[in-house]
Amino acid sequence: MARAATLAVTSEDYIRAAELYAVPRTQILVREIFPNITGPLAVEAGLRLTYSIGTNLLADALARATALPVKASRLATKTNTPETTAEKVANR
Repeated sequence: MARAATLAVTSEDYIRAAELYAVPRTQILVREIFPNITGPLAVEAGLRLTYSIGTNLLADALARATALPVKASRLATKTNTPETTAEKVANR
């Protein structure tokens, strides 16, 4: 996206005029090209961020909707922790 925006801006007449006046390339980049491509790049970044958030939310919703129900009592007990297993072995 950055390359396409840069190519579109570099074909403008004011860039050619700056080159004819022997303005250094770094000055053309900083004063002419960068300010003109920040808008499209910001829009693209915003759209990609929104898309990724939406995709993650959809994946999370589908995962929650298709998950098998688990009993709450099993989640509340500590049956699978190493401490409990060690205590069971010691108590035998």
